[in-house]
Amino acid sequence: MVKSGLSKHTVAELRDLCKSQGLAISGKKSVLIERLVAAGIGEASTSGSAKSRLSDLKEEMGDEDDALILEDDSTTVLSAEVEDAEPAELDEPDDDEGGEVVEADIFEGDVLEAEVIESEVMEVEVVEAVIVDNNVMVLEMEELTPIPTTKKSSSGESSARKRAPKKTSPRKSPAKTATTKMPPKRKIMAIAIVFFLLAMTGWWYFTSTIEPFTPDPIRYGDSMHYSVSDGLFTAEGEYVEKAVEAFDSDEDDICRITLAFSGTGDISVTNGGESQLVGQSNNDLLGVVGQRGSYGADWLTVEKVFAQDFDDVLITRYKKNIIDSSRCNDNGASVSGNTLELKTTTWTELRSEDLLRSQIDYQVQLESSAYEGSITTFGLSGIFSSLGSLQSSISMAFAPVELKELIGDTLIEAGSSGSRMGWSWRVVDSEQKDGEMSWRIFMESDEIKKYCLGHAHITIWAQADSPWATHQEVDILISGDTNQDTCDSTSQIINDLIVPEGSLEMRMKMQRSSIERGEKAVVFGRDYPTRPRSSDLKPEAGELSDWGSNGTHLPDLSARRTHPLEMAVDCVAYLDGAAGAKAALSGEGYVWRSVDDREQEQQGTTEWNLSWVDSDGMSGWVSIAVSGENASAENCTYLEAGAYEDGPSHDRNDIPESLTLAAMESRLLDSNRYPELTSGQAYFGTPSAMNDSVRYGHLITTTGSNFEQIAQWLDLDDGAGAATVDFRRSWDEGQWSNSFTLAADASDGRVVGWSFARST
Repeated sequence: MVKSGLSKHTVAELRDLCKSQGLAISGKKSVLIERLVAAGIGEASTSGSAKSRLSDLKEEMGDEDDALILEDDSTTVLSAEVEDAEPAELDEPDDDEGGEVVEADIFEGDVLEAEVIESEVMEVEVVEAVIVDNNVMVLEMEELTPIPTTKKSSSGESSARKRAPKKTSPRKSPAKTATTKMPPKRKIMAIAIVFFLLAMTGWWYFTSTIEPFTPDPIRYGDSMHYSVSDGLFTAEGEYVEKAVEAFDSDEDDICRITLAFSGTGDISVTNGGESQLVGQSNNDLLGVVGQRGSYGADWLTVEKVFAQDFDDVLITRYKKNIIDSSRCNDNGASVSGNTLELKTTTWTELRSEDLLRSQIDYQVQLESSAYEGSITTFGLSGIFSSLGSLQSSISMAFAPVELKELIGDTLIEAGSSGSRMGWSWRVVDSEQKDGEMSWRIFMESDEIKKYCLGHAHITIWAQADSPWATHQEVDILISGDTNQDTCDSTSQIINDLIVPEGSLEMRMKMQRSSIERGEKAVVFGRDYPTRPRSSDLKPEAGELSDWGSNGTHLPDLSARRTHPLEMAVDCVAYLDGAAGAKAALSGEGYVWRSVDDREQEQQGTTEWNLSWVDSDGMSGWVSIAVSGENASAENCTYLEAGAYEDGPSHDRNDIPESLTLAAMESRLLDSNRYPELTSGQAYFGTPSAMNDSVRYGHLITTTGSNFEQIAQWLDLDDGAGAATVDFRRSWDEGQWSNSFTLAADASDGRVVGWSFARST
């Protein structure tokens, strides 16, 4: 026996030799050699039948082919040999590690290529692999079951290494094997799995990206339902006083009010019918809505409706600290179950795309009291233009932002920015919001920032399928004490004059619930034959009165009212008191504010309150009772008088030409211009006369040196002032206390707006 001769054989050959001799084939190489030596088989023995058997085995396997040899016992040997390479002698694992041994003889500079074959793949229930060293892997298999597989091919085949056809080894396991194609059911399942994976990959890709887009214009019939959450409204200082006054509360020790609210909202674009196309030759503009403007003329508009319903409003009142009245108590008294309903309707003129008119209807239920009413305003210009832009800046936060209105035709993509509608905006990035990819856009109010009134920030999320923001978060703080150090002198003056002491804060979130799109897109900029011309709206030059150069008051000249303003001014000379008013109105002074009270007119008396200013800067007021037909000592009764510490400046040159009070009265009573004022509720009166309970007043504002910065902010023309008229009425009806207020511009006859409110 020559032990070194057996060591030249591979483990697979030694095991095959052991099996042919009826010996056990388990164990490592040294164990197999010792077993063969013990059986009396040495180097010389291999030249006989055993050597012939090894030769047959190699012929069956092929020197370059891998062979999978399955034995009856639990041990399987997987051997890979590569020709023209010397096998490396490896340390063998211990017997207790058992299992399969993989021997790979690797030669340098060669590349293994896979050939196209059909073979059986063994399904392995449990496979445990132990890495012995770099070239040996021991596998432990508990159960092998043959399953068919598809063909596997290489990308290319070396002509120098073509394989011989595969032979079926007679040394395979007794288990029956066959080379078969995949059954149709399994093919269908495999294809379905592939398509499912592709679909999931595509869904992930398309739902995790969003393409840039330009805002889609609104359409007639568009509507969106949304939810409102995390709403918080806080008022402090003078804002609280105004709120308490608005709700007729007698609580004067409240220093802070908070409202926590949530609810739902709807936004829509009205789809007007053919009845709205009065005077149009065709239906090209179908969808528009007819509406009257500030001069009472008819226009074609796009109507938008915003409705919000807050069904559970928590109101908390904080009272002043007893020890230090400048501080609020930390704890307040809360009342839940309050409700608030808001409906805002806007009308945008078709050609100019300017806001023509807006109306807010509201209903509030607070504890045992109810409040409801409406506020109507018209497109603001001139003295009210800056106030209008400030109002627009704040009002945009109360409903989902219309993307086209804010962004125009700018492409929404990361980094794009612009400024419009009083807001600066910037696209931050795309991100997941409410389960959908959206563009996040940050907005900031230019007006509020410019005049250091606080801040107004809105963050919106935009998607291509919606003309409105699909998600919106609002953060507004109005306070005169914010960032004063960064303001210029003009902004500080405006801040001090128009902003109440205290603060106003609002935060809330809005999220889209559902959306429905209309069919016909809204196209602005289109003209129409019935569109009013400016020459048809404003009064003729001959209708205006130039009284500023030497007059004492805005002319009244009313024939409807028993005691017009002329008679009240004439009465000043007959008064026993009011020496300041007598001196001013008999010299260079004039009346800059007047209000009448005609509730006692049926008894023959009208009360007038006159505010005057003299050329020396002195100003004051006087209250008079006027009766009879002419001014006299008997018909003019002095009631009371006083002086103003901070009155207006004397400036005749800036007093504008204006319509008379009688002319303004006639325009407002014209049912063809403003039918709401004289019909239905008849807030103002009848077409023939104002209601006796309406108080009529006027106000003259000039651009004197004391208010030069204010005049610039109000966009007043050089050397021009403003003349406004106002009407107020209060009355009781059943359980309701009612009030009505109207303001108009006497310099051109335009109505600024009116409001109606009632409470129990």
